[in-house]
Amino acid sequence: MKKQKKYKQKGSITVFLTMMLLLVASFFFALLEAARLDGIGTKADVVHDNALESLFAEYQKTIYQDYGLLFLDASYGTDELQIERMEERLEKKNGDNLFSKKKEIQEIYQLRITGCQIKDYLLATDQGGKIFRSMASNVAKRESIGILAQDYTAKNRQKNELKKGNSSVDEYLKSARDAGVAAQEEAEKKKKEAEKEGKDMAPVPTVAKDASNPINQARKWKKKGILSLAVKDDTTLSEKMISTENSLLNREKEKGTLPAKGSITDEFWFFQYLETHFGNYQSVKENRPLDYEMEYILAGKETDLDNLKKTIKNIIKIREIMNLAYLAQDASKQQQADAMATTMMGWTLNPAVILATKWGLLAAWAYVESILDARALLEGNQIAWFKDASQWSSDLGNLSGATDGFLTAKNCENGWNYTEYLKFLLFLKEDKQVNYRSMDLIEANILLFHEESIRMDTMLAACRTSVDYQAQPLFWRYITIKKYDLSPYEIHREKEYAY
Repeated sequence: MKKQKKYKQKGSITVFLTMMLLLVASFFFALLEAARLDGIGTKADVVHDNALESLFAEYQKTIYQDYGLLFLDASYGTDELQIERMEERLEKKNGDNLFSKKKEIQEIYQLRITGCQIKDYLLATDQGGKIFRSMASNVAKRESIGILAQDYTAKNRQKNELKKGNSSVDEYLKSARDAGVAAQEEAEKKKKEAEKEGKDMAPVPTVAKDASNPINQARKWKKKGILSLAVKDDTTLSEKMISTENSLLNREKEKGTLPAKGSITDEFWFFQYLETHFGNYQSVKENRPLDYEMEYILAGKETDLDNLKKTIKNIIKIREIMNLAYLAQDASKQQQADAMATTMMGWTLNPAVILATKWGLLAAWAYVESILDARALLEGNQIAWFKDASQWSSDLGNLSGATDGFLTAKNCENGWNYTEYLKFLLFLKEDKQVNYRSMDLIEANILLFHEESIRMDTMLAACRTSVDYQAQPLFWRYITIKKYDLSPYEIHREKEYAY
């Protein structure tokens, strides 16, 4: 077998080929570095998103369990906002989501965090509690699957109807009283002058000052305790109370810097939320600092009794306006009032006095009907916004009899119940007051039931963060012959997160 012959030759490459190989390698490593840089950016996004998710996963559990609201307690159980602590936790969570130093040696997407800041944040109480209202509305939407939102165009129309009222019942009663008294005093003056001249004159009627005059009776009832008029048994009423000294309307609050978001279409859902999460006279929730919670949201008084008084007065005021509007367009009832006014004050022969008395009688009639309406609502019945003749309950000839016993207005199948009237009153109320008082109750309820002190003005709903990352170049090292100190990549990420 022949032995293979060995050849020994020296190999070489040209300078041109060397340069070509270097250029190809440089291009290859540049592509790798570009792809790596893109991957580093993606990793920064993922790490930041995960850190924010982890941070907001630490929501205040008691508020969520009791009220369905997601808030991050930015005070961390204290009485002060601690944004610095939030920043520390966010930075730690960013660091935890990066690879450990041991694995970082083998990781081509080497990344480290160099700065973390909460730039802006949004609190539940910001802009008059607008964010709380919006989040509560979303909770009501989730809880009320299958319920269609009412058209609030009707509510706005009814609100405008109340504003367009020419005069209140009180003004009509006062005008009638003043006109009658003035006419009577003028007649008495003329009688005295005639007597000095030796002339005989008929006695001056005292109807304007008579206690049985419906106008005087109505004025007297208005000065009487409203609960004794409207509630069947006031001994059963709640006597609970809370302090409003440190309420959200009265104390200095923390303030965020992000704009609040909300929509008018949330209105229906917000009042639906109040109905389902807070009690009232018709639907008391047990183990709460106050029994009449929606009444507190409306009136803002310290005691259940005072809140109920204010609520009943407001309901009666609404019913006065609507009942007087009905009487003004009912020809039959106008005739009754006109006939009684003529009987009472016709002796004056003054059309202006008779007209004022007529409207005073209509106002007294509307007021008595409103008391019967309030009684019916408190007893669980319904009262129509604008009644018809068949739904009217009181009689002008026997107004005192309507209030002596505990008569109530007729139930109206097409009417609102007590809670609906209460929600409408809240609809008329300034948003800021309604929002803050609702959050007052959340604070008080959680303190009583869970013995946990919280502040709604430190409950964070959203924030904008700024995080800086740094990464060292990797493949650029293999491109140049001489070693250079290459600057690290600076990666900046800003994100906004909200519940």
